[in-house]
Order: sequence, then structure tokens, then C-alpha cells
Amino acid sequence: MAINENQENLEQEPQEVVEKVAESPKPQPKAPEKTKFQFPHQLLMAKHNLTVKGLSEKTKEYLGDFEDFMKHVKMAKTSAEKKGNEYVLPEAKKNKLIRLSKSVCTCINDIIDAKEEEQNRKTEERLLFRQKRREMMNKTQEERRKAKEEERRKAKEEERRKAKEEEEKRKKEEEEDDTYGFFF
Repeated sequence: MAINENQENLEQEPQEVVEKVAESPKPQPKAPEKTKFQFPHQLLMAKHNLTVKGLSEKTKEYLGDFEDFMKHVKMAKTSAEKKGNEYVLPEAKKNKLIRLSKSVCTCINDIIDAKEEEQNRKTEERLLFRQKRREMMNKTQEERRKAKEEERRKAKEEERRKAKEEEEKRKKEEEEDDTYGFFF
């Protein structure tokens, strides 16, 4: 009978089980954030992790000119907004801001180029030093090898000289022995 009950349960249509889920409050839509416009020199400084302290005096001067002009633009914007007008940046002022920013970029690029040249010079010096050190080590090893060869050559020469002296000494002794034997 248990089998028949199971078959009956299978033949029945499935029942939906709905659990009540605690409803969470819907998130409030955020006001669209304005993307912050960055000028070329700001991007370049961020890319190379530069700060105002690390810039040359000339670059700081150009940056000061840019910031002064930007301050005037911001003051004109706030003045227009206080009057209830929408501020639109005139093309001439926009071009001047970009021109000032590019002048800062030029100075920053000079600084970056100088750093890269210095880095390349140091790298070349290290490579040259390593090459000279290798040459010195090779020269020293060659001198040691030649000294050992000379030592071996002298040792062999000494052995030959001693062997020759011994041979002459032995021949002399044999001659002396032969002369005694010849007379007797």
C-alpha cells in the first residue's frame, strides 16, 4: 500500500510553496555623479605619481598661472549661478585653460625625460662597470692560467734538466766503472 500512496502523491499536481521573505527597503536612486573633468597636466601628474613639490620652479610657475586663471573661471561660474543663470564656459577661456595645462605638461615631460635619461645613464654605467669587471676577471683568470702553465713548463723543464743531469751522472759513473774494468 505504501507504493500506491507514493504513486498517488506523484500523480497529484505540485503545490506551490511560497515563503514570505522580509522585504528590504528599496535603495534610493542616487543622484547622478558628475564626472570630474581633468586637464592634461592633472592626468600626467597622476600617471607618473608626481606632486607639486617634485616639480621644477618653472613648472610651478606655469601651474600657478593655470590655477589663477581657473580661479577666475570658477568665480565667474559662481557669480552666474548666484544670479540664477547657467554658466557656459566660453570657448576662448576653455582654449586658454587647455593651453596653460599643456604648458605645464611640456615642463612635466621635460622632467620625466630628464629622469629617464638619468636612469638610462645609470643603467649604462652599471652595464659598463659589469663589462669592465668581467674583462678584469677574465684577464686575471688568463694571467693565472698563464702563470700555472709557466709553472708547469718550468717544472717539466726542471724535471728534464734533473733527468739529463742524472743521465749524465749515470753515464759518467758507467764510464768510470768501465775504465776500471778495462784495465783489470
